[in-house]
Amino acid sequence: MAPYPLPSLCVVMATFNGSSYISVQLHSICRQLNAVDSIVIVDDASSDDTVLIIDNILSNYDVNLILLRNQSNLGPCRAFERALRNVPSSADYIVISDQDDIWFDGRLDIIRTNCSHYTAIVLNSYLFLGITSKCPLLGDTFSDCPPSYSFSKNMIKPSFIGCHLAFDPSLLKLALPFPCSVYMYDMIIGLCILLNRESILTVVTPTMLYRRHDNVFTPSRTSLLFKLKIRFLYVLTLVWILLRYLRSKYA
Repeated sequence: MAPYPLPSLCVVMATFNGSSYISVQLHSICRQLNAVDSIVIVDDASSDDTVLIIDNILSNYDVNLILLRNQSNLGPCRAFERALRNVPSSADYIVISDQDDIWFDGRLDIIRTNCSHYTAIVLNSYLFLGITSKCPLLGDTFSDCPPSYSFSKNMIKPSFIGCHLAFDPSLLKLALPFPCSVYMYDMIIGLCILLNRESILTVVTPTMLYRRHDNVFTPSRTSLLFKLKIRFLYVLTLVWILLRYLRSKYA
């Protein structure tokens, strides 16, 4: 009897001037990928050697790479949207990745083992600062920002972090195209996950190092005005996604 086929995973990443970090991250990902898996990377008009590093590293792995380059910088939200639009139809599950984290060995095995049973998987991480993985850890992410599967709690404080998410491609039918009210891609992916919250696996044991540094798009400290803006955009996106969900359900 032939062995049961492995699920096909697609890692989705957006890059921008990530030459200081991306090499370690790509190696930590690619050594966990199988021949049936793929990785989609959208480079958001980097001015450094990010694309060259990607090409050099991926050429050493038996991985299906889809590398797209934006002619101008669109920001991480639209870069991730383009990446998600180019996920192969053969993918059984999508795994989001940042360019500057470091995955632990076995992270994708956890996803492979559980993906057929859950619409989405939310995975924990260790926070750390600096360039190398030897920098001091700042505790686990769920202690600072635990995922909440309540619409009202997410309206107060959005709790989904993109690079902690893996999900079924069926959610893309609801998420794409992104509305103009979306500030960051994990805002809308999180809402799609909430609509299927009866089928979510939460992995509490950290499976990666989540890097925090001065060059991240969303700073760790924000003003009250910024927080109010994000809440307003969240409500607009929630209304948009609910209308799309109801149209698809009752059409």
